Amino acid sequence: MPGLSDKAGWMLIQDTAISVRFISPPVIAKGTITPIEIELYDKKTGQRITEPSRLTGLDLQLNIEGQKVRFNDDGIEGDRKPHDGILTSQVTFNKIGKQQITAHLQSDFLDRKISLKTEIIDYSGTWTPFDLGKRQLHYIPVGGDSAD
Repeated sequence: MPGLSDKAGWMLIQDTAISVRFISPPVIAKGTITPIEIELYDKKTGQRITEPSRLTGLDLQLNIEGQKVRFNDDGIEGDRKPHDGILTSQVTFNKIGKQQITAHLQSDFLDRKISLKTEIIDYSGTWTPFDLGKRQLHYIPVGGDSAD
């Protein structure tokens, strides 16, 4: 560039409006297999990105209780509908209390870490989703049995 010395350099700053957010309720029961749902969204508009397949090389991982968990949008393993922009993984939480979860979102053009929060409570018994003192508790029975 004109006016710069031969020792000058330049830097490319990555800026993208893509982020992730929980769709799953913020309170989850300990020890149950729970489908965790996350959506990619545009931070500028607040709208879900409905075609994440257009983000080449997309990979979303969460670090949950020291384990890396991968998410998919293929309609299997707990994912309700393929290619709808909602990524899902089946997770069992073993520690009670509020948890800070790190989401690592990567594609061919971005590499971002995002912090998410959830709360894990101890609850035993047979139950379905219900309101627990104004907190939504999330549970889907495993094996197709419905609970009363």
